[in-house]
Amino acid sequence: MALELDDTYDEETVRKAAGDGSIEEMLVWPDAKAEDFFYVPAGTIHAIGPGSVLLELQ
Repeated sequence: MALELDDTYDEETVRKAAGDGSIEEMLVWPDAKAEDFFYVPAGTIHAIGPGSVLLELQ
């Protein structure tokens, strides 16, 4: 599942949230269903949710 940050956060806020774990609340979580495809460019925050299968090509 591809995740994105809401663009309202500055770098300092994101770094602090990454350190204290609150960054999860700052992400936009798309609904994923069978056969969805998400392109995630290099350097983008990303994670997968329960029930998801991930194929990550590098």
